[in-house]
Amino acid sequence: MVAALTRAGGYEAYGLLEERMPPMSDEMRLERMSLVTTFILRAAADRARSGERPHPSRHQLDTESFVRNLVSMSVGMLTAPIEA
Repeated sequence: MVAALTRAGGYEAYGLLEERMPPMSDEMRLERMSLVTTFILRAAADRARSGERPHPSRHQLDTESFVRNLVSMSVGMLTAPIEA
């Protein structure tokens, strides 16, 4: 899993995402980056725990599809419009 996430860009991806986020305060940018990091870590941990169960509660995407989807969802979270 870590190798797949690393191939998705790792820390360099965070810098690129910050550059491409819509204009917002530094406080809001930090909040979004913190929340998306928590989201990514939780999703990866949940997936790992699910794989340890003898009978997972639902079908899991293959690893590459999981990572691509996780990256897409994270981009959506970071680039969502700022509410006035």
